[in-house]
Amino acid sequence: MKDWFKSAVVYQVYPRSFMDSNGDGIGDLQGIHSKVDYLKSLGINTLWLCPIYPSPNDDNGYDVSDYLGIHPDFGNLQDFAELTAKLKSEGIRLILDMVLNHSSDEHQWFQESRTSKPPNSYSDYYIWHPSIGEDSTEKPIPPNNWTSIFGGSAWKWCQERREFYLHLFSEKQPDLNWENPRVREELFEVCRTWARRGVDGFRLDVINLISKKKGFPDVPDSLLHSPDQHYSCGPRIHEFLKELHQEVFAPFGSMSVGETPGIDSNLAALYCARERSELNMIFGFDHMCVDHGPGGIWDPAVFRFEQFFSILSHWQEQMQRYGGWNSLYVENHDQARFISRMCKQEEFLNEAAGLVATLLLTLKGTPYIYQGQEIGMRNVAYQSIEDYHDIWTLNHYRDSVESGDRPSEVLRRIHYRSRDNARTPMQWNCSENSGFTNGKPWIKVSPSYPDVNIENAQTDLKSPLHVYRSLIEIKQNDPVFIEGKFQRLESRLPGVFAYLRGERRLIVLNFNAIQMPIGDLLGANTKLVFSSQRDSCHGPLDKLQPYEGRIYS
Repeated sequence: MKDWFKSAVVYQVYPRSFMDSNGDGIGDLQGIHSKVDYLKSLGINTLWLCPIYPSPNDDNGYDVSDYLGIHPDFGNLQDFAELTAKLKSEGIRLILDMVLNHSSDEHQWFQESRTSKPPNSYSDYYIWHPSIGEDSTEKPIPPNNWTSIFGGSAWKWCQERREFYLHLFSEKQPDLNWENPRVREELFEVCRTWARRGVDGFRLDVINLISKKKGFPDVPDSLLHSPDQHYSCGPRIHEFLKELHQEVFAPFGSMSVGETPGIDSNLAALYCARERSELNMIFGFDHMCVDHGPGGIWDPAVFRFEQFFSILSHWQEQMQRYGGWNSLYVENHDQARFISRMCKQEEFLNEAAGLVATLLLTLKGTPYIYQGQEIGMRNVAYQSIEDYHDIWTLNHYRDSVESGDRPSEVLRRIHYRSRDNARTPMQWNCSENSGFTNGKPWIKVSPSYPDVNIENAQTDLKSPLHVYRSLIEIKQNDPVFIEGKFQRLESRLPGVFAYLRGERRLIVLNFNAIQMPIGDLLGANTKLVFSSQRDSCHGPLDKLQPYEGRIYS
């Protein structure tokens, strides 16, 4: 089916934290294999695996040292083949994370590149630039003022080559040179190889950063703390994506979803409108920034619900207008747990998780469910920085404390925002280490696991797990929830998000911690438009409970 991605319900697995099969404290492919029956019972039909390639793990696998292998922590190619076969037997497609903007500095390509200059065949596989002079201490001066997303300069001096190389992330993640056609062909062949191995699609890490601005100009000081705003969307980005589509996606019928920091809804269709033959969909970030303060991602602010609703609606409307397709997500391996961000009342976290399920599975687009989201896993607040592993978190702590911030204040920000919130082990049951491993887990288990776990959720009919299951079944059996038009309905009450799918599917979501009267919520005109035998907006709709979502059809 050419557009199978439109009916996909994707479940994202972070392999290191999903299920450990051999007691070494690290999740692996055999562990995932052992849980395919659970995934099938949830109702999902597509599995997304974060990177499983060999890597020194400076950025937990997003620093790839061999694109065609399997990290020994996760198993081997035979384990991968067995997992692929098991998934296919259960009707579950597989998409892999593909990191094409940068590799590890331990990749053979970089090892060759750092010791040679043209005409060596690897000399231009990465982005090299000479110093523009020396400072007062005789240290080489970088080509421009670009900063790494993980902090510090985006340039690293290489003594062997006596040049700087560009790294938009960790200094151990040098950026590949997409201007070099040999590099592009190497990466295309990597994707083709995995497609031949049975992979159905690819999630493309920071794919809109692969084209750099010519001349590497300095950026205004105001943008230095928002680097994705000046790294993204270089002059050849659409040319490169069209080539990737032509060389890989089209021949294999592969699904493609691009992570695109810095892209707003007005530009989104340029990447994923069908006639452009680039990507099937992209991950936007607008809606994930509504609790950022003026200082950006490490400056937590009050969650702005009305802004959240407006952004979601605008993306829905723009994609409908320009023929694009939405990806629907609020959690992944890079985001803190969403219910901990939007709901401050501990007693309502389960209700909030069910509300999020209703949102994701009734908007127009492909929903992405992150592991543990379906049982309402929440943030974890480690008391010591020593318990954190994420490089971005550790860099932020170091830089902030060196700048004079109180360690307790930095930890408060980290408790709210750290990517490690999403990377704690999956909570399977209430046994030691949440049933994730018989050994010592690579990162501490969340203290919530005795109560919040799959085993408990299976028997609790009010758990978010059952909400997800029922909504996945509804979505996969009702074409209106796939192709039906989205239309937002103005609410007379704050914190309420209401919309129609098609003409007769009404969704009303209450993001408040109080009951909301909705008898007259949507006005007389809507009552005339919408009615059914089962429920209607002029039927028995006295109140919506706190953090409750309802569907009327």
